[in-house]
Amino acid sequence: IGILAAVAIPQYSSYVVRARVTEVLSLVAKAQLIVVDNANFGSQFNFGWEPVVPNDNVLAVDIAANGVITATLGRDIGLTDTLVYVPTSAGVGLVPGTIPAAAVVWSCDAAASTLNPSHRPTDCR
Repeated sequence: IGILAAVAIPQYSSYVVRARVTEVLSLVAKAQLIVVDNANFGSQFNFGWEPVVPNDNVLAVDIAANGVITATLGRDIGLTDTLVYVPTSAGVGLVPGTIPAAAVVWSCDAAASTLNPSHRPTDCR
């Protein structure tokens, strides 16, 4: 039983953290929709974005002037750890006030994200 517990408890803890990251990703997805909508109209990327109400899983989801989204995770995941998502269109970063030439594609900036790689979504490892 001791051996089973030695293996199962760390795996369960990791699973719980990854499940909590899912809440953060749902908020990031909402922010991505805001950025894409605003980009298609040539508006400021954060126009209409309501700040996230902080909780134990997420402290903030911010949209920068260039459309980059930074999610700051809460204490139950890894206090002040971040996930960073970068928008591009036709392989180039978005420009405020300019309608993208092609579809907006999102990628996780693994180098800028500080969350433990084992807890990150697969696209961000």
